Amino acid sequence: MAGLARHLLRAVGLNRASDYRLVRDSALFDDDYYLDCNDDVAEAGIDALRHYLTHGGFEGRNPNPWFHSGWYLARNPHLAVPRINPLVHFLARGAAEGRNPHPDFDIADYRRAHPQVDFTTVNPLTHFLGQGGRHPERAAPRPTAPPWGRFVALGTRRCCGDQAAPATLDVIVPVYRGYNDTLACLYSVLSAEVETDFELIVIDDASPDPALADMLVRLADLGLITLVRNPRNLGFVASVNRGVALHPDRDILLLNSDTEVYGNWLDRMAWHGRQPDVATVTPFSNNATICSYPIADQDNQDLPELTYSDLDGLAAAANARDAVDIPTGVGFCLYITRAAWAAVGNFDERTFGKGYGEENDFCLRARQAGYRNLMALDVFVRHTGAVSFGADARATRIRNQALIRSRYPDYARLLRAHAMDDPAAPARRRIDTARLRRYLAGRRVTVAVTHARGGGIETVLTLRAAALSAAGGALIAVRPDGDGARGQIGTLDALDLPNLRGLDMTGAPGGIVDVLGQLGVAHVEVHSTVGWPIAILDRIPRIAAALGVTYSVILHDYVPVCPQINFVRRGPRYCGEPEDAAPCNRCLSRQSHPWTGVHGPPTAVFPDGRPDIAAWRRRYGGFLKTAAALSAPSRDTVQRFARYFPDLTIACVPHPPPVRPPDGRGATTTRAADGPFRVAVIGAIGPHKGAQVLLGSVRAAYRAKRPLTFVVVGYTCMDRAFRRFPNCTITGAYRDDQVFEILRGQRPDLVFLPSIWPETFCFTLSIALDTGLPVAVFDIGAQAQRVRAAGRANGVLPLSLADRPAALNTALTTLARQGRMSSDPPRMLEKTTG
Repeated sequence: MAGLARHLLRAVGLNRASDYRLVRDSALFDDDYYLDCNDDVAEAGIDALRHYLTHGGFEGRNPNPWFHSGWYLARNPHLAVPRINPLVHFLARGAAEGRNPHPDFDIADYRRAHPQVDFTTVNPLTHFLGQGGRHPERAAPRPTAPPWGRFVALGTRRCCGDQAAPATLDVIVPVYRGYNDTLACLYSVLSAEVETDFELIVIDDASPDPALADMLVRLADLGLITLVRNPRNLGFVASVNRGVALHPDRDILLLNSDTEVYGNWLDRMAWHGRQPDVATVTPFSNNATICSYPIADQDNQDLPELTYSDLDGLAAAANARDAVDIPTGVGFCLYITRAAWAAVGNFDERTFGKGYGEENDFCLRARQAGYRNLMALDVFVRHTGAVSFGADARATRIRNQALIRSRYPDYARLLRAHAMDDPAAPARRRIDTARLRRYLAGRRVTVAVTHARGGGIETVLTLRAAALSAAGGALIAVRPDGDGARGQIGTLDALDLPNLRGLDMTGAPGGIVDVLGQLGVAHVEVHSTVGWPIAILDRIPRIAAALGVTYSVILHDYVPVCPQINFVRRGPRYCGEPEDAAPCNRCLSRQSHPWTGVHGPPTAVFPDGRPDIAAWRRRYGGFLKTAAALSAPSRDTVQRFARYFPDLTIACVPHPPPVRPPDGRGATTTRAADGPFRVAVIGAIGPHKGAQVLLGSVRAAYRAKRPLTFVVVGYTCMDRAFRRFPNCTITGAYRDDQVFEILRGQRPDLVFLPSIWPETFCFTLSIALDTGLPVAVFDIGAQAQRVRAAGRANGVLPLSLADRPAALNTALTTLARQGRMSSDPPRMLEKTTG
């Protein structure tokens, strides 16, 4: 076994001796984050990175907030056998292969968003984190100070000591630096429409910014704030204690100067503060550790489709007067009841110095005294990030965290238990649902049940979404989550809904039916059941019936015929689709995850654990028969399914092309006139797409010194093997709108698509035909049928050539020579037939 492990490690290009250096130099391991999240490691005093490499990664511990070790391992189960650390694999090859590091980070999307970056040399996640963990195009600008006239306009509003009704609450804002953030914060508090009588107390902690200090004096002169000025910098803790002591009969709301509040936020916070035994109340925020939204314990992306004020309104409506208990409040916005303050005492200045951890200490003391710390689920406050801590903030944070762990040995367990229970999850889900409902308002909604593997189906869904949008409709996708026992809802654009994951598919309360039932669904389309358990065949009809709609099925793959999806057996080779069930059952019995495993282990797929292809087809046949409509994208696919399900009526509906040449030139106006013949291969070339066939052809051409070179416009599942040969170039992943320009630059004589399975359509073939170049495919599936229909029958090669690389190269050379010698200039076809 040890020898096998070493072999597998060499196969993926990894060496345990270099793992430490690889990860250390990557900037993807955050020591502070790892120690903060893993108290046992911090208390043991061992090297954090070494622990992650040897134990933590395999236990699902995360090296930074944007790499989810457990999720990565679940998505890539082959790493378990040689025990490859997930982050090591991601750095060595996972990112290059498009394997996502986190459920909320899509490498393909990120590459498309940053076309100026060469991601062949830059890791996308490293680039992302280097920008502060934010997509630039999605980052809202930091607040700016409102014009002075707006404050003047508020001057007549009685909000301080001269109010008609006496204040019952002090809003205390300690200030040190941050001119724009602070004034935006104060304006948001002063202009909010609230009924609660409050006094806004600003503590100027000897600010080094004279302009800010002057503005605070001017606001006090207007009567808008009560200004308290420290004679020297005392820090956050002492400033709070000083402010709280001003009015011993009032509740307190501590507010960081880098926050913004919305609507009647204070009324909602105060309502929660009046509940029995409450010590503190903390709202939702984009950046508030356990109170963060949409993802807890994370500084979240700004949401592109709505403002933070809108988000607060959605939270208020979706979670009205709802709260959950939390171990500790979060100091950026913390409501503290006077009863709890009187019982527990001041913030601990002596222990926590100028700040960090003092609110945790207070909340834990309050908890020990029998008080509750609440998260207000109906309030959202923006927190833009610390502006008042100096360069020594990191050292202070580490020191004070150690003090908290020492003083409260049970604290880490409380946080872990809270994270496991995640009582705010239903509230975050309700907000996500409200956001989606707002996004879809007034549109006819189609639900697409599909897989989570990208590829051609993702292209279909993108095109389908665009078509529905143009007609006033909308498409949302339901994909398998994890092992497929649950589902996740998403859109095909930038709308990020991380809390619509893990949805129950059986009709239980709070599950998929409840969410979809709020969206006005008009129809359900089934595009793929890959990645779902076999029970999905029962659940889809029930979900559609519960929604009062019908469902249709689009046949993009061959799962209804065989759990191996594409008729490719070990080798890899096309199985030939034997008529006798015995060879199929023998084949399935030899396969392991992910082939039969795409629908669960054999015991979950077949009743007695033994493959039974006839039972499989009967099960799928019943599901297809109850669909309102069936379609397939090519005549070959329709005819192939008719062999297995002769009683079904399947319409042929070809897909539109994903992209057309922008200027009508195709790809070939700069084709070479002499030199070696150049063969272009387009797409992501995996085993079923003919990766081994292509490698054999490249190797044979190199060894025989043939005048034949290859360029993969895209990538393969074995790029390292291809790059050993000088007659092969790999350009890397591309956007659809780049492919023709890349092809022009490569000056190919021929496009070869080496797929060895009967494709149901093949979008890369649409691109190939649009180039006007000769196109070579094997005589199987939609690819052969479509090439013949386009009048290119000489490019249809016998499938037997897949096992004969020398003969295959002869055929490719002949086609390339014919294309180069043709007197007709290459041109883009006007129409691609289906």
